[in-house]
Amino acid sequence: MTNNETKLNKLYDYLFHYNPYQKMWYAFRREDHTKFFNGDKKGSMKNADLDELVTTIMIKGTAVEA
Repeated sequence: MTNNETKLNKLYDYLFHYNPYQKMWYAFRREDHTKFFNGDKKGSMKNADLDELVTTIMIKGTAVEA
């Protein structure tokens, strides 16, 4: 597996959600989807730019609180 494939594999565990009112993209782990949609943003990441959010996940591979 190449280095780029390894980075892309980190994205499989995340779901992405766009909030049009805040104009913000959120990313959170699949197992946390119920918590996220019930208002618990702990453990999620957010950024106005989707590309930056994806890059952060690929580089760090861990969530930073929103």
